[in-house]
Amino acid sequence: MSNAVPHKPSSTSADGARLGELGLLTSDLMVVSRVRAAAAQLGWAVRQIGREEGISGIDLLLVDLNRDGSGQLARLRRLTGDGPAPEIVAFGPHMAVLELRPLARAAGVRRVVANSALPRVLKLLVRRREAEAVVAKVTKA
Repeated sequence: MSNAVPHKPSSTSADGARLGELGLLTSDLMVVSRVRAAAAQLGWAVRQIGREEGISGIDLLLVDLNRDGSGQLARLRRLTGDGPAPEIVAFGPHMAVLELRPLARAAGVRRVVANSALPRVLKLLVRRREAEAVVAKVTKA
Protein backbone atom coordinates (compact mmCIF):
# COMPACT_ATOMS: atom_id res chain seq x y z
CA MET A 1 0.00 0.00 0.00
CA SER A 2 1.35 3.40 -1.01
CA ASN A 3 1.81 6.26 1.44
CA ALA A 4 1.30 8.78 -1.33
CA VAL A 5 -1.13 11.59 -0.82
CA PRO A 6 -4.00 11.30 -3.35
CA HIS A 7 -3.35 13.01 -6.66
CA LYS A 8 -5.11 16.34 -7.14
CA PRO A 9 -5.56 17.83 -10.60
CA SER A 10 -3.25 20.66 -11.57
CA SER A 11 -4.23 24.14 -10.55
CA THR A 12 -5.71 26.45 -13.12
CA SER A 13 -5.90 30.20 -13.39
CA ALA A 14 -9.10 32.21 -13.66
CA ASP A 15 -8.99 31.89 -17.45
CA GLY A 16 -8.63 28.11 -17.20
CA ALA A 17 -4.92 28.01 -18.05
CA ARG A 18 -2.93 25.32 -16.28
CA LEU A 19 -0.58 26.84 -13.69
CA GLY A 20 1.55 23.80 -12.94
CA GLU A 21 2.04 20.70 -10.91
CA LEU A 22 4.85 20.20 -8.49
CA GLY A 23 6.05 16.68 -7.72
CA LEU A 24 7.46 15.95 -4.29
CA LEU A 25 9.69 12.97 -3.59
CA THR A 26 9.59 12.56 0.19
CA SER A 27 8.12 10.33 2.86
CA ASP A 28 8.10 13.10 5.49
CA LEU A 29 4.54 14.33 6.02
CA MET A 30 5.78 17.55 7.64
CA VAL A 31 7.72 18.36 4.45
CA VAL A 32 4.61 17.54 2.40
CA SER A 33 2.56 19.94 4.51
CA ARG A 34 5.08 22.79 4.25
CA VAL A 35 5.55 22.37 0.49
CA ARG A 36 1.79 22.15 -0.11
CA ALA A 37 1.28 25.40 1.81
CA ALA A 38 4.03 27.20 -0.12
CA ALA A 39 2.82 25.85 -3.48
CA ALA A 40 -0.80 26.76 -2.74
CA GLN A 41 0.24 30.37 -2.19
CA LEU A 42 1.79 30.26 -5.66
CA GLY A 43 -1.26 28.60 -7.22
CA TRP A 44 0.36 25.24 -7.92
CA ALA A 45 -0.85 21.74 -7.09
CA VAL A 46 1.43 19.25 -5.34
CA ARG A 47 1.62 15.52 -6.00
CA GLN A 48 3.58 13.42 -3.55
CA ILE A 49 5.37 10.76 -5.55
CA GLY A 50 4.66 7.33 -4.05
CA ARG A 51 6.40 4.05 -4.65
CA GLU A 52 4.31 3.08 -7.66
CA GLU A 53 3.79 6.51 -9.19
CA GLY A 54 5.73 8.00 -12.03
CA ILE A 55 6.54 11.62 -12.73
CA SER A 56 4.65 12.16 -15.98
CA GLY A 57 2.77 15.44 -16.01
CA ILE A 58 5.01 16.98 -13.35
CA ASP A 59 6.37 20.43 -14.21
CA LEU A 60 8.86 20.70 -11.37
CA LEU A 61 10.13 17.93 -9.10
CA LEU A 62 11.41 18.51 -5.57
CA VAL A 63 13.56 15.80 -3.97
CA ASP A 64 13.94 15.70 -0.19
CA LEU A 65 17.49 14.77 0.86
CA ASN A 66 16.87 15.28 4.59
CA ARG A 67 16.78 11.64 5.64
CA ASP A 68 18.29 9.16 3.21
CA GLY A 69 19.82 11.44 0.60
CA SER A 70 21.68 8.71 -1.28
CA GLY A 71 18.60 6.49 -1.25
CA GLN A 72 16.42 9.32 -2.54
CA LEU A 73 18.83 9.97 -5.40
CA ALA A 74 18.82 6.26 -6.31
CA ARG A 75 15.01 6.36 -6.31
CA LEU A 76 15.12 9.49 -8.48
CA ARG A 77 17.33 7.73 -11.02
CA ARG A 78 14.81 4.86 -11.19
CA LEU A 79 11.94 7.31 -11.67
CA THR A 80 13.58 9.33 -14.41
CA GLY A 81 15.29 6.46 -16.24
CA ASP A 82 16.32 7.51 -19.72
CA GLY A 83 13.11 9.38 -20.48
CA PRO A 84 12.34 13.07 -20.30
CA ALA A 85 12.25 14.51 -16.82
CA PRO A 86 10.97 17.78 -15.41
CA GLU A 87 13.28 20.32 -13.85
CA ILE A 88 14.52 18.77 -10.61
CA VAL A 89 15.51 20.58 -7.42
CA ALA A 90 16.86 18.74 -4.38
CA PHE A 91 16.90 20.16 -0.86
CA GLY A 92 18.34 19.12 2.47
CA PRO A 93 20.50 20.11 5.42
CA HIS A 94 23.33 22.49 4.58
CA MET A 95 26.16 20.00 5.19
CA ALA A 96 24.37 17.17 3.38
CA VAL A 97 23.79 19.47 0.40
CA LEU A 98 27.53 20.08 0.11
CA GLU A 99 28.24 16.36 0.34
CA LEU A 100 25.45 15.17 -2.00
CA ARG A 101 25.63 17.88 -4.68
CA PRO A 102 27.91 15.90 -7.06
CA LEU A 103 25.73 12.77 -6.74
CA ALA A 104 22.58 14.83 -7.21
CA ARG A 105 23.92 16.49 -10.36
CA ALA A 106 24.84 13.06 -11.74
CA ALA A 107 21.23 11.98 -11.09
CA GLY A 108 19.89 14.88 -13.17
CA VAL A 109 19.22 17.40 -10.41
CA ARG A 110 19.60 20.94 -11.69
CA ARG A 111 19.75 22.71 -8.32
CA VAL A 112 20.65 21.49 -4.84
CA VAL A 113 19.67 23.91 -2.09
CA ALA A 114 19.65 24.05 1.68
CA ASN A 115 16.29 23.64 3.43
CA SER A 116 16.31 27.30 4.39
CA ALA A 117 16.54 28.39 0.74
CA LEU A 118 13.74 26.15 -0.57
CA PRO A 119 10.78 28.58 -0.17
CA ARG A 120 12.68 31.36 -1.96
CA VAL A 121 13.95 29.08 -4.73
CA LEU A 122 10.51 27.53 -5.21
CA LYS A 123 8.93 30.96 -5.59
CA LEU A 124 11.58 32.05 -8.11
CA LEU A 125 11.22 28.86 -10.19
CA VAL A 126 7.43 29.05 -10.25
CA ARG A 127 7.46 32.72 -11.23
CA ARG A 128 10.01 32.00 -13.97
CA ARG A 129 7.82 29.21 -15.38
CA GLU A 130 4.78 31.50 -15.33
CA ALA A 131 6.74 34.17 -17.21
CA GLU A 132 7.86 31.58 -19.78
CA ALA A 133 4.22 30.51 -20.25
CA VAL A 134 3.15 34.12 -20.85
CA VAL A 135 5.92 34.63 -23.39
CA ALA A 136 4.97 31.40 -25.17
CA LYS A 137 1.31 32.44 -25.24
CA VAL A 138 2.12 35.90 -26.59
CA THR A 139 4.47 34.62 -29.28
CA LYS A 140 1.80 32.15 -30.48
CA ALA A 141 -0.70 34.98 -30.98
